Amino acid sequence: MHKLSFSYLMPKLYIDRKLSEQIESMEGIRVKIRQKRIAIVLAGVMACSLLASCTKNNEASEPGSSSSNEVIKMRYLSPGNHFALENEVMDAVNKKLKADGVPIEISLIRIPWDAWDQKSNLMLSTGEEFELLHVMQDLKPVGVLYGKHAIIPLNDLLKKYPKLYEHFPKSMWDEVTVDGKILAVPAHTTNKDGKSDGAFYFRKDLLDKLGLPVPKTVDEVIDTAKKLQDAIFKEQGKMSYVYNPMTRPFSWLHRTYAKYPFFVDNTNSELIEVDQDGSVHSWFESDEFKKDAQIYRRMNQMGLINPDLLTLDKDYISREASYGRFAMGFESFDYSSNLVAMSKNYPQAVLGDGVLNPEKGLFGYFYNLNANAIPVTSKHPEAGLMFLNWFYSSKENHDLFMYGIEGKTYTASGSDRFTPMKGQDGKDLYQFDNWMIPDINYRRIETTVPDKVFHIFKDPIKEPVTMSPVVGFRFDTTPVAEEYTNLSNLYKQLILPIKYGFVDYDKAFPDALKKLKAAGLDKYVAEYQKQFSQFLEDKKKNS
Repeated sequence: MHKLSFSYLMPKLYIDRKLSEQIESMEGIRVKIRQKRIAIVLAGVMACSLLASCTKNNEASEPGSSSSNEVIKMRYLSPGNHFALENEVMDAVNKKLKADGVPIEISLIRIPWDAWDQKSNLMLSTGEEFELLHVMQDLKPVGVLYGKHAIIPLNDLLKKYPKLYEHFPKSMWDEVTVDGKILAVPAHTTNKDGKSDGAFYFRKDLLDKLGLPVPKTVDEVIDTAKKLQDAIFKEQGKMSYVYNPMTRPFSWLHRTYAKYPFFVDNTNSELIEVDQDGSVHSWFESDEFKKDAQIYRRMNQMGLINPDLLTLDKDYISREASYGRFAMGFESFDYSSNLVAMSKNYPQAVLGDGVLNPEKGLFGYFYNLNANAIPVTSKHPEAGLMFLNWFYSSKENHDLFMYGIEGKTYTASGSDRFTPMKGQDGKDLYQFDNWMIPDINYRRIETTVPDKVFHIFKDPIKEPVTMSPVVGFRFDTTPVAEEYTNLSNLYKQLILPIKYGFVDYDKAFPDALKKLKAAGLDKYVAEYQKQFSQFLEDKKKNS
């Protein structure tokens, strides 16, 4: 997930297609049910605000902001795995909530990464109850979830929690707002969230050993990657490859194109490109996509692309990085996590980084990449906000939920470092994911994390930043829901193999484009342009 983050790696892309089709078919059947449920929930919220027995709308009642004696279940659905002492930590969290007068009882529902898409979709489609849903804005943003009738607007509920609203700047709230509806509570996990530098990274110790300079051109990057691959094979007897997160654009390449900067919307299967003048185009029909495909075809034929790339699990690059086995990596989002993995398990390796055309600085298209929303399935929609309001109200609360019980699951080091305690299996006894929900001002960084990464997370940005006009915009896929589903499936089946050079662009693209057009690509692009133009017009009126 860009937030720079230790474990922000994409979920598994290729889900079981039959299950996916079942979910989609169930979606159509249940849309009316969910719409009615939304109406019921919102009506209940409005009614609740009118009843004296419900929560009073004043700050004196914070952080719980509820005068009811009822203890409400607050189930938090997020990707990842459970920890050995998770129940004990949640008991401690619930005791603190009770002591602070917050009438909720929290429990975690964790879905392993390889099942996240399927199971979370299924839970929402079948009406399974839970109170808080983690949202990865760069993978499935709030606008898409709202368009699928999965989450509810928070405008009225947030009026009861002014401190929670004031905790984040307006720019972050704008990014989780669609047509005036606030659809989630943002998370501010790093200072570089959503700002790409198009970095590449490499085994610096081997680069120095070979007497090679840091590459400054695309050709030099490719040639250097090949030399590093050969050196790693000589060192370890195993193959290494270049790596780019599957559904992310090749921003390291894009910095070298005359048209840069431009935004490729990977929240919607990379279907759309938005230029700085606000014009919207079909990304796959662009000359720049063709260049991407041709360059990666060259790398593929050189043996630099893992032949199993399209079916690898999300932990692949972390495992390879932990033993220094990658020739070249792309995207700053993974740089920090791989540096951490390598420094822990293969300290003899040194990770270096570079960027082509550094004078172009950073390119920003998000202020925050992660958020937490209230699902339509919840009978107690206020419970999630009660928790978030409590969580962000103090570093003490933040530490307890994020890192657990000091002396039992972690050891604090100063105000912003910590060491997680591990069980006999070598795994952390407890630690909530450091990219989903934390606040950068409260967040602790592991003591084993190199100072370089610590400063990447914590320090204010010094480089020049060019912001895309898409900041704050969220495309609503509802008017083109059928087209979006079909195009997303074709993206996985036809475009990714072209993008990564497994098939030749000139041979494969004409047929792929024909199928994309038949699936409604032009209609999708037109709807995107319509909504984006309206967004720019509204923004201009309100400025």
